[in-house]
Amino acid sequence: MKRLLFFDIDGTLLPENGEPIPQSACKALALARQNGCLIFINTGRTRVAVPPAVEALAPDGYVCGCGTAIYLGAAQVFYKTLPTARAAALVGALRQAALPCFYESEQCIWFDGDSPARQDPRIVQAATSFRRQSKTLRGAVPAGFTFQKFLAFGQPTRRLATLTEIAGADMEIICREREMAEVTLRPYTKGTGIGWLAAHYGVPLADCYAFGDSTNDLPMLAAAGHSIAMGNAMPDILPLCEYTTADILSDGIAQALAHYHLLGV
Repeated sequence: MKRLLFFDIDGTLLPENGEPIPQSACKALALARQNGCLIFINTGRTRVAVPPAVEALAPDGYVCGCGTAIYLGAAQVFYKTLPTARAAALVGALRQAALPCFYESEQCIWFDGDSPARQDPRIVQAATSFRRQSKTLRGAVPAGFTFQKFLAFGQPTRRLATLTEIAGADMEIICREREMAEVTLRPYTKGTGIGWLAAHYGVPLADCYAFGDSTNDLPMLAAAGHSIAMGNAMPDILPLCEYTTADILSDGIAQALAHYHLLGV
């Protein structure tokens, strides 16, 4: 029986403190694959921002950009993004609002050199983290410019009021920790990515397993037949999950896979 396993990256497979993926998780994923499971990364990151340590796991595919791009191996099989005119309008509105943000596409991470908020410490830190994948916007956006989502920072009250006005009906706002909001392209989510792959493989959702730790994982946790929260997860998601495993650094992935008898041992 084929089963599909979906894993968020940050806080689920990859510890937030910069430590490597636990060896227990790597070994457990290899055993699950030997037992007939297919392994998918399901992340808010766009494909260009997937860390090499995650790529080294050689997953069967990726759901990237909160469901806006799907890959089987290295081949892109699904892709949705903003039209250039809409993307440019968002950049203009966010410049005017002086909201700290950066834009995520499959090919690069865009940082706005003309934004009044370009020196915000959180933007500077993000630009440093993504320096190899980044490009800088100056003046009018270039021909063919697009992105699938953006991350915005700011005081919650001002941010939400401003973002709601700017985002419009085609964008979804996901509130995250540390005064951060993820703004994604409707109607695509990590959950729609699971639905697409389940249909592609002819696997019922009841045989899909989703592992997450944050509020942007909620659509994927709701879509899968089995929802697993990491022990280090945001408290808000715990009541909505079928099973809570141990912390990522306490062998949580291996514990959960063993709990569901997915290791074949």
